[in-house]
Amino acid sequence: MLGTVLKRLAQGIFVTFCVIFISFVILRMIPGDPAKVMAPTATVEQQQAIRDSMGLEKSIPEQFKMYMVNLFHGDLGESYFKSDTVLNVMEQATPLSLILLISSVVISIILSLILGTIAGLNGNKWEDRLISSIAVLFQSMPNYWVSSVLIIIFSVRLGLLPSMDYSGPASCVLPTVALALPLTAVLTKVVRSSLIDSYNQEFVKVAYAREIGR
Repeated sequence: MLGTVLKRLAQGIFVTFCVIFISFVILRMIPGDPAKVMAPTATVEQQQAIRDSMGLEKSIPEQFKMYMVNLFHGDLGESYFKSDTVLNVMEQATPLSLILLISSVVISIILSLILGTIAGLNGNKWEDRLISSIAVLFQSMPNYWVSSVLIIIFSVRLGLLPSMDYSGPASCVLPTVALALPLTAVLTKVVRSSLIDSYNQEFVKVAYAREIGR
């Protein structure tokens, strides 16, 4: 048991390291100058000073080594688009991210329990086929596409909800819906399958035969 846990842990660390390395290399290969993005109005000397402070003039292996050392010290660097550290940006975004996470999960659980129960109680009927089809449709739609459609309809066309930044609870509606739809589809199928499996159990059939559940 302990050996399996250690093996899985080692595999997880290795995969995480590979993901970090590949992401780091890909970002460094993208055309563009981070110094110009961070300080577009700065002088050439000032932009060069930014490159030197970030080690952008060094080779990719040296940059990666410096990045990993800083990472283990809790330093994630500076944001290219905001004049602040990455940790501060993450700290500012954490409360809203938690709100989106909790609200989308709660909505998904409530909807999936309702829809999954209806589908399970009406197995192979038109209610089950309709809900299952909708679940497959929602599950197959990528979040970015759903988000774009919601923005076009409710923000651009109707002007009912904001599409960016946070100006109040209304700003959380569209991202919450976009996150909740695929999760609702998955949980609905799980609830449906579990309910149908339960109805096929022997003790349920015996209960129905004795008219206990009627």
